[in-house]
Amino acid sequence: MVAIFKDKATYMANADSPEQHRRYLEWRALLAADPEVTARLAPAAIEACFDDVAHLRHVGEIVAHLKQRGVNVAMNTNGWYFPKHMDVVRMLDLVCITLDGRPETNDSQRHQGAYDKVLEAIDLARDAGVKVITMTVMTKGAHEDIDHVLQVARDK
Repeated sequence: MVAIFKDKATYMANADSPEQHRRYLEWRALLAADPEVTARLAPAAIEACFDDVAHLRHVGEIVAHLKQRGVNVAMNTNGWYFPKHMDVVRMLDLVCITLDGRPETNDSQRHQGAYDKVLEAIDLARDAGVKVITMTVMTKGAHEDIDHVLQVARDK
């Protein structure tokens, strides 16, 4: 399962959509009613792709439901909301956190303070026993940051 949105406005509209809520209830009912569907999903990796866990109302319930059925669950994230949502983070098998380079590079491509939040999220996930990988967005001039990203991976 992958959820990808064109932009934050589209994501926010979707998160509050009665239609989306109806689809979520249908998905949940399907998993609850048909053990064979759940069994077929069990070997798969279910990946929820979103940055803002706080705005996806049912993410904890979805992750818990999948984990109860033996599904590996991964999340691509910037990690900003990890401190507030450790209950969800602890259920994950893997997180892929975006680290774009040295503090100045990362923060210029994201937001001021993003680098520190990424390192905090990595520590929180690892301390919770969750496997962590990073993803780096390469931009012109950012090639000089590769060594830094690799060093963070070695240090963490």
